[in-house]
Amino acid sequence: MGDYERGFTDALELVVSELEEARDLEDAKARVRLLLSLALEHKMTELKHRLGYVVLTTSSSRAAGPGREH
Repeated sequence: MGDYERGFTDALELVVSELEEARDLEDAKARVRLLLSLALEHKMTELKHRLGYVVLTTSSSRAAGPGREH
């Protein structure tokens, strides 16, 4: 799977996860808007945390996610 496909799949998995956690429609909208805001602000560490990624080192941008060990 290419990087774009993996990123797109990860994004959809994160949205579905947030929707499942939402209390109602307004909460769901707020959660998805937050994800978009974080992505637009390039706050990838927070997004990785929400996806369940573990950052391997503080100086590295590489991380291993669920089922994606390096």
